[in-house]
Amino acid sequence: LRSVHIARVDARSIVVHDPEADDTPMACVDLPPSKELVESRETGFTVLQSAIDDGFASASASATVERSLSEGTTIGLRVFGLAPATTYPAYVRYSDCAVAEGGERYRIDRDVMEPRESNELWLPVSTGGDGSGMAELTVTEHITRADARSIVVHDPGDEQRRYLCIDLAP
Repeated sequence: LRSVHIARVDARSIVVHDPEADDTPMACVDLPPSKELVESRETGFTVLQSAIDDGFASASASATVERSLSEGTTIGLRVFGLAPATTYPAYVRYSDCAVAEGGERYRIDRDVMEPRESNELWLPVSTGGDGSGMAELTVTEHITRADARSIVVHDPGDEQRRYLCIDLAP
C-alpha cells in the first residue's frame, strides 16, 4: 500500500487493525528512526506595512526549518536591508504570513498562554553594519508541529509593530 501522505517526523509505528473485530490491533511494525529532514528549505517573505512606513521597503528575509527525531528542530533566519547594528525581536508564529501577519506566537505547550521564552521559539536577530543578520535556534527537546507556520520580525522599539513575515510552510 502506498500513500501520498508524508508522515510526520514523530511517526513511530504502523498498526494494522482487524475490521471484523472492532478494529482490534492485529499487527504492529516499528518504523526505523529517521534522521531525514521533514523540511529544510528557504521560504518566501512579506515586507509588512510598518517596515515600509519606517523606510525598509526593500528589506528581505529567508528562513530554514530542519526537523529530525534525533536532533529536534533547528530554525535559521536571515534578514537583509534593515537598520545596521540593531537587534530585532523575532518569533515563530501559528499562521501563514497572509493570515493576520503570522497570527499568534507558537507555543510548545499550548496550555501556557503568557509569553515565555522557554515555551516559545524566539530568534532575535542582530544586524551588522550593512543591515543584514542571521539567527539560529536549535530546540532538541521539541520537534515543531505543523502549526509552526511563520516567523515575524518586529520593530526593535515597539514589538507590536511587525516588520517582516517569513513563511515556514510551502
